[in-house]
Amino acid sequence: PDVTQADADDSTSFESPAVLARKLYTAALAANHTLSQRDPFVNRPFAAFAAIRAFSNVVQSADLEQLLSRPAGSEASKPTIPSVKQMMELQAAFDLADAAYDLRTTLEPKMHKRGYYLMSHEDGSVPGRVAYYMAFSPASRTAIIGLKGTGTPADVMTDLICRAVPLSRPDGSVAYVHEGMSNAAQAVLHEVFPTLEHLLLPHGYRVLVTGHSLGAGTAALLGLALRDKLNAAPLHQKVGSDGEGWASRVEVLAFATPPVMDVTTALSCQSFVTSVVNRRDVIPRSSLMNLVMLMNALSEVDKRLQETNGDPSTFSLSSKDATALVRRAMDIPGNPKDFLYVPGQVVLMSAEQVGLLRATLTDGTAPSLRCIHFDMAMFSDHLSHGHKTSLAALAGAHAQPETASAEL
Repeated sequence: PDVTQADADDSTSFESPAVLARKLYTAALAANHTLSQRDPFVNRPFAAFAAIRAFSNVVQSADLEQLLSRPAGSEASKPTIPSVKQMMELQAAFDLADAAYDLRTTLEPKMHKRGYYLMSHEDGSVPGRVAYYMAFSPASRTAIIGLKGTGTPADVMTDLICRAVPLSRPDGSVAYVHEGMSNAAQAVLHEVFPTLEHLLLPHGYRVLVTGHSLGAGTAALLGLALRDKLNAAPLHQKVGSDGEGWASRVEVLAFATPPVMDVTTALSCQSFVTSVVNRRDVIPRSSLMNLVMLMNALSEVDKRLQETNGDPSTFSLSSKDATALVRRAMDIPGNPKDFLYVPGQVVLMSAEQVGLLRATLTDGTAPSLRCIHFDMAMFSDHLSHGHKTSLAALAGAHAQPETASAEL
């Protein structure tokens, strides 16, 4: 009964147990509706593990870059190479994103060493909220909003409230966004906006929003909401002494960003959102679309294993057959608005060969983000240490600035 009652609650707060239960239930129901008819492994967990192991071999054989096309109608950008300067800026920004995991007692002196004064540090220890800090540097006239990634059970619930829900924008369009992280972004916006509007922006400050993982997805949605609010009347007329509008001073640098926006909105953010993906990190690839594609592929691999009584550890296909299998798995009916993407321009750090790391500047529709890779790196590449190692290697590649590649 409580869940039914919560269904009529228009509140965006998840603090009520009834509302939280409803949000989690509807998110699970939506995912189950999409995935249930594609699940051949009900009561067959060992078969699922075998199919995953075999599919890892298939992925290595398939020509993914040729195969995984971008969504129809998307104005995707052509991949380019980021400069070493850009990688150095991202390395410095990651330290600010990673600082959001610190307690106030360690965060304050850490920020002071970087020339920043801590204005606030909020603990978002309830579902639908994230912990964050706000700091400013008088020397660089920069305000930092750093949002913390997943670290508590409440954060996990925010992650799991993952339905794509509509978000009205000032121009009359409707975006579809990750429900839990959008709610968290709106909560932070409500708290920080008065300080930005009345204190920092009028004095020429730029605003850098950053975060890792859950904090990255929330940062991208906060940047979108903040710019929308500053672009709406009457604030759209506010300009600085340089003639620059307030909204143009907002930038988002996000690390290990999960898919949080529909494809149109994700691509429209490229001028102010940069998402960094470290190698095989599973979180930026954890979209409903990718899970459906994976389920389709595993179903076919499972069928072949049963027909041949094959060993999953040695199961392999030719490049042509592997590519054809993945192509069939991509046949995904459904509403494109339910499929979310990594937002903005994407810096994809990938290991093209053992020991050599390369960075490519692309977007959330990149073929490399359409397939989940099964090995331990899918988890280790998500962690802070993995990002620090990759960014340090690429930022230190002064000998080859035109390639933005480095030896690890």
